[in-house]
Amino acid sequence: MVVAMKILFLSFGLSAKINNGGAVVSKNNLKLLSSLPGIELTVFSLSRGNNNESDSTIIHIPCTKNKIETFFLLFKGYSGYFTPDAEKIIIEHIKSERYDLLFLDGSHYGRLARKIKQKKLAVKIVVFFHNVELKYSFMRIKLQGLQYLFYLPPVYYNETCSMRYADVKIAINDRDKKQLEKIYRKKINGICSTVWFDDEIFLENNPAMNNIPITVPLNILFLGSYFTANVAGIKWFINNVLPLVNVFLIVAGKGMENLKETYKNFPKIKIIGYVNDVDDLYRNADCVVNPVFDGSGMKVKTGEALHYGKTVIGTPEAFTGYNIRHGVEGYICKTTDEFVQSLEIVAATQKYKTNNASLEWARLNLSKDIQLEKLYTLIC
Repeated sequence: MVVAMKILFLSFGLSAKINNGGAVVSKNNLKLLSSLPGIELTVFSLSRGNNNESDSTIIHIPCTKNKIETFFLLFKGYSGYFTPDAEKIIIEHIKSERYDLLFLDGSHYGRLARKIKQKKLAVKIVVFFHNVELKYSFMRIKLQGLQYLFYLPPVYYNETCSMRYADVKIAINDRDKKQLEKIYRKKINGICSTVWFDDEIFLENNPAMNNIPITVPLNILFLGSYFTANVAGIKWFINNVLPLVNVFLIVAGKGMENLKETYKNFPKIKIIGYVNDVDDLYRNADCVVNPVFDGSGMKVKTGEALHYGKTVIGTPEAFTGYNIRHGVEGYICKTTDEFVQSLEIVAATQKYKTNNASLEWARLNLSKDIQLEKLYTLIC
């Protein structure tokens, strides 16, 4: 592949302090672009306050300072922490540096795409849709309250502009592609699942490669941040499934320590909260559960668990974008009974903590090279 172009990349989720699923996808998008030969890449990251991170390759530009500013800018059509100052900086930079391509990491920057087209700046605009933001906003209203109604108009406006003014539109999976096309009546150019993991690092450092026998009772792991859909899902699992199975559940993820008080008298549960290194969690887990019922985009933790060689037991939502085989790499469950039956099957039939079928599936489907080729085809 021979590429000769100047690319400007804009994202919010590039800080080393942010490690949620969206940030993983953003950082993977940046790594893919950086891997294209013959490019000159400039990276803009929306940052709050004084940023002391040492990565000199990233130019930090101001996002909203606080929730109050974020709220008031909603009424001016800004979403995703974007600001008029950031918009001005980027437009002036494009004018002076004459970029060939602007890669917008998310659909929150649709009004920027609109302004660039109105000013007739000669730059190709690529928008990567992490999810369907409109659907995600409705989910937040449902799960977090009516205050999120204020987010709907700017989210819809920016997503509409992203679909209308982008030269190349990329969805993260087929479900999102179909939903975006149905809502906005514009075609998505293609799919690039940037849920992938570095093969060399994984093969060298992944401790789950060892054939460690499963434990009795099963050690099952739920790993996810204190996000509304995650909390609702794990609470449902604890209340409905856990009493019916002989397992020990570990719940880990940023903010999950907020559940400690609620479940302090549950002997079958250990709640850890944030962990810096997930290797030990995966090493000790016999399988991973992901009982998430609401969402958009892809669940990065599902891919991560498969990459660690784990059997994953989850809802259809947890496996969106992952074409796994039921009963091989994981189990797709919709009801309490199905979760119970799947856990019982794992306990009865699985000999080792590592599921080699999951490892092989991840190697074939979640590799960097596969997604790099897809991205190259779409943008070059």
